[in-house]
Amino acid sequence: MMHARSKQTPKVTPEMLGLLEWLSGSGWILRNEDFVAIWCNEAYAAIGNLKPEDVVGTKLADYIGDDAAKDRERSYSVAIEENRPVTNIQFTGDDRMLSMIFPIDEEAFGHKGVLCMIQEAPRGDNLKLEAIETVVQSPVFVQLAALSTAELRVLYYLARGNSTQQISEKLFRSTKTVENQISNIHRKIGTKSRGELVQFASGRGIEKYTPDEWESIITTARAEFSFNTEDKSQPKK
Repeated sequence: MMHARSKQTPKVTPEMLGLLEWLSGSGWILRNEDFVAIWCNEAYAAIGNLKPEDVVGTKLADYIGDDAAKDRERSYSVAIEENRPVTNIQFTGDDRMLSMIFPIDEEAFGHKGVLCMIQEAPRGDNLKLEAIETVVQSPVFVQLAALSTAELRVLYYLARGNSTQQISEKLFRSTKTVENQISNIHRKIGTKSRGELVQFASGRGIEKYTPDEWESIITTARAEFSFNTEDKSQPKK
């Protein structure tokens, strides 16, 4: 999905990093031309329950797998090669996230690279879609990795406020099948009521995707990511 390009902004200089160090509302990370992390703030590291020093020296594939990493790194390449900011929407850590990628000042840093910001995408109508260049197709599921593709489709329509009957008609399934899938979702993610499940889904911005966007996301999903499993408590070096 392509939208209008972001406006050109000044390049990032080393002096700007100090201002971003303690921002808690958004994660910031500096990557070189090989996309290796050379700096991040605490908010970015906290996404993976890590400290900044654990993130430095790593690449995205150390956490989220090759497919999802390559999908996100395409935006890095565009920012560097075309010397302009890039903005995208991605589904990362079971949430709809806004990412902005800025080319850094090569002369000031001594190398090419990008400064990336990631934060929860605005809810409601506060996000101006004309500023979004791409919707990243490869999701990074955590809790949602337990759901089947069929269950993720049902979850989407629940987030959009559809009834069981409406969902069955949209997905060409019997109401009994949809009810069974909703029960499975409850069991897998720990919700107890329909209202709690709808809140879970809509709180992650799922309903803000178009049906085609969500379908593309769930069909390219890879259960290869977890920030919070014991065997991935530290990034690969």
